[in-house]
Amino acid sequence: MSNSKSLLLLFFGFLVLLVLLGHLFISERNASIRAIEKERHGLTYIDQLRESLEYIQKHRGMALLVGSDDESVPIKLAEIRSIIDETFFALRGVNGPSLKAPLAV
Repeated sequence: MSNSKSLLLLFFGFLVLLVLLGHLFISERNASIRAIEKERHGLTYIDQLRESLEYIQKHRGMALLVGSDDESVPIKLAEIRSIIDETFFALRGVNGPSLKAPLAV
């Protein structure tokens, strides 16, 4: 009777150990999955931000021409500004609650 109790106790000890190891393995995999999801979200954010920066650079270049004789510069500046506003609006959509980063124009 004592042999069967010790074998049963040994079996449950290994069972608990296997359950704990399985839990650790699954929690590690879940942490890796969450990190990859955040990286993917960051890549989407960077891609959208790159578009915004391109238009900001165009606006800066056009702003240097404001004092020139070209009368189409203010119109082009307004068009670029509206595109920049649209890209920042889209960037706010990418930002979302999961990133929790402040974004100000």
